[in-house]
Amino acid sequence: MYFVVFNNTTSKDLGIKVVKRPSIPVPERSYRITPVQGKCGDLYEDLGTYPDIEISIEMNFVEYNPNNFSEFSRKIKKWINFSDNKLKFSDDLSYFFIVKKTKISDFNRTFKKIGRFTLTFTCEPYMYLVDGAKERNLASLINNPYEVCRPIYKITGEGLLTLTINGINITANVGQNLIIDTGKGLCYRFDRTMNNAALTGKYKDLYLKEGNNIFTYTSGFDIKIVPNWRCI
Repeated sequence: MYFVVFNNTTSKDLGIKVVKRPSIPVPERSYRITPVQGKCGDLYEDLGTYPDIEISIEMNFVEYNPNNFSEFSRKIKKWINFSDNKLKFSDDLSYFFIVKKTKISDFNRTFKKIGRFTLTFTCEPYMYLVDGAKERNLASLINNPYEVCRPIYKITGEGLLTLTINGINITANVGQNLIIDTGKGLCYRFDRTMNNAALTGKYKDLYLKEGNNIFTYTSGFDIKIVPNWRCI
């Protein structure tokens, strides 16, 4: 049976059925469009980004006791108040979407026992690989066969670290441990204490470009990386 995984719970675990498989929108690349006087057509500047996408899923459930209908609907509304923002589909479980917002339609009650509704998930345009969310040792060479990725670096050690990626130097003042989250543009300790002042350099210089990425770093430090592989 086709199902949806969200908030670490499957729709079938809640007794919800997907009426039909959703259509996944293809993200449309963003451009800055400028009219140019005396030129046929406009000037298109590729911004290198994509807007968010919306995935709408028609669902229903059956509650044979009419008195429990409202309780069932409350359980569904609680499900979408998420603590985990990953959305997966049963026919593609090796990938997930990152959800930014959820919206639920009104419940349409038919035959007193059937509830129909639509869930809409506003997501980042990228599909992320489950394998890419796993932590691994930072190697001297990492090949990225996907789109440009925004990894997380987890560093342990003491003192000034120089991390070189593809010939660009980044320095970080590490006091026992430090996390560099390039996706959020934040630095913090393992206990989540903010420490943005520790980093000197640009977060975008720590992204994983497509193809080979070459790393070197100061001895005496241990660095793990969560690559966050992603594709359109």
